[in-house]
Amino acid sequence: MVHQCAFDRGGEERLEFVAIGHLGVEPVLPCLLLEDHRLPIVAYANTAVPETVQGAGLVLPDKEPARVAAAIDRVLRDEHLRAVLADAASERLETLALPRVQAGFAAALEAACAA
Repeated sequence: MVHQCAFDRGGEERLEFVAIGHLGVEPVLPCLLLEDHRLPIVAYANTAVPETVQGAGLVLPDKEPARVAAAIDRVLRDEHLRAVLADAASERLETLALPRVQAGFAAALEAACAA
């Protein structure tokens, strides 16, 4: 389930985010999409989410409603935090860029074949 939301913060400033709830669906792809759009991530530490997000979002240890609400509120109110998360998301995506992944995969294959 995906909900796209926007808050008018007065004047021309708008803060947009996407809230994602999943029912047995791998949440990693939505995290990558949010990183690509430099949108803040607040996610539950499930499956490969912590490894995918790696500092580009707030990863929570559980789904306790007050904790989730506090994290979302923090991201909405803290402009500096949003900028830090956006920059981290851009850096994270660079590490996952296709040429870099292809080079890493090729190097791993060469190492495995040489062994």
